[in-house]
Amino acid sequence: MDYLQNFEKLCPGLVFDYPKDKPKYEKLKEEIDQYSPSPFKNIDTKYNPIYVQAGGYYFLVGERIDVLFRRVLYQLFWYIEAVEQYPDDRVQQSKYLHDEIERMTDKFVYEFKYDIDNLLNDLTYKDRETANKVFNDILYITNNLIRTLRMNYNHHFRFQYTESPLFVVLMEFVQSINERAGNIAYLYPEVKAYFENIDSYKDLFEFEPPQAKSEGLKISQIAIIHVYNGIQITRENGIEIAKKYNWNSGEKLFHKFTYYSSAANRKGKPTPCTPKKLKNKIELFESVIPHLNDTAKKRANDEIQILKSILESEYQ
Repeated sequence: MDYLQNFEKLCPGLVFDYPKDKPKYEKLKEEIDQYSPSPFKNIDTKYNPIYVQAGGYYFLVGERIDVLFRRVLYQLFWYIEAVEQYPDDRVQQSKYLHDEIERMTDKFVYEFKYDIDNLLNDLTYKDRETANKVFNDILYITNNLIRTLRMNYNHHFRFQYTESPLFVVLMEFVQSINERAGNIAYLYPEVKAYFENIDSYKDLFEFEPPQAKSEGLKISQIAIIHVYNGIQITRENGIEIAKKYNWNSGEKLFHKFTYYSSAANRKGKPTPCTPKKLKNKIELFESVIPHLNDTAKKRANDEIQILKSILESEYQ
């Protein structure tokens, strides 16, 4: 329920009395379907854009981020569809909206992230100068995008883009780019400020499926359990494993598994690091201990001790 309520707070202009206001919904659906926003036309593009190669074709980094942003507005369309399909069932409305956003996340955002990650992995070893240029281009473009949206968000739909679930996913990707670039977000004030608040935006859209299994494990927990127990999660089997735990996002699970497969990511400080975030990370890893085999438990406890040592040495 909170998922739906928090989403409605982002778009107060769309909250009507359905089905009495059905004509308004139908009109808005048509307008949203025809509307193709591009805040990039208002963004200063004086920087020197470069073409980068990924997936066998060339594209401008800014153009790809623009394409991703256009998907953000689809969330409004799905909200209206959810209300139309389940007018008297808030739980199902919430699930429908969440599932559509997750589907779009898998289809567009992570495909883009996969392409860029492969590109940067290649460039980092072969052409570090160009890799650094891509890092900076992504943060520069995003900084201007956030500023443009904050100052001139679309009054026609009254939608707060930057706090919406899909935008948060996009910014999680930008956050990973910043880490790979050596944490240069301090050069981009809008991006830096967003990173400082991103956890609060993510918390608004933590979704627990209706009739979830008693374990109630989150995607991150499932990924960590499989990492420690030595069970591989791939793009092919991700959805099958996710469904065992009542989740529908195999792609998201795959990317979480990939992230936590790195010992540096497991044992390293969260970025940006605060006592609360570090404690939350320790609690996350402690929560999976009961689900690990004996060998995995020892390995997990050793890494938890490393995190606790960091907490003690830096914050106590």
